[in-house]
Amino acid sequence: KHLGMHVYLFVTYYLFIEISKTCPLSLADAGKALEAELNAAGPGSCLFLPCDISKEEDIKRLITVTVEKFGQIDCLVNNAGWHPPHKPTDETTAEEFKDLLNLNLINYFLASKFALPYLRKTQGNIINVSSLVATIGQKHAAPYVATKGAIISMTKAMAVDESRYNVRVNW
Repeated sequence: KHLGMHVYLFVTYYLFIEISKTCPLSLADAGKALEAELNAAGPGSCLFLPCDISKEEDIKRLITVTVEKFGQIDCLVNNAGWHPPHKPTDETTAEEFKDLLNLNLINYFLASKFALPYLRKTQGNIINVSSLVATIGQKHAAPYVATKGAIISMTKAMAVDESRYNVRVNW
């Protein structure tokens, strides 16, 4: 029964992202509209929180407000990132690579860091979404592939560290 709602929420979230790219509503208005729709569909409750995942304070606020609203965190799914246009390594600037690391890797670290005190209390889970290209590579995408490989390595290290608290960390 509840699995169907989770699938609906997952699908709705991705539809929201795609629709918001072309929708005349602002992203905040679209988020609030989705929040209202999901809350009306029940059971449970939904909260829309805008968050720039490239900003540490936004990520910290996201975790803090979530705990204030729901009382705990049982699972963190890190899935935000970006795949830039394909470009040879020698045409990629260091600044572009640093920005990609911040967007694809550092935000996973920060969200995990801020959520871990709460996940330890619930013996919860962290799921870090990576990419198959982390293990097989991809033409003209070395910086992107590096960020995805780093996610896997960080996940393995976090899993070892957090096992003593019965927090599972997987990719």
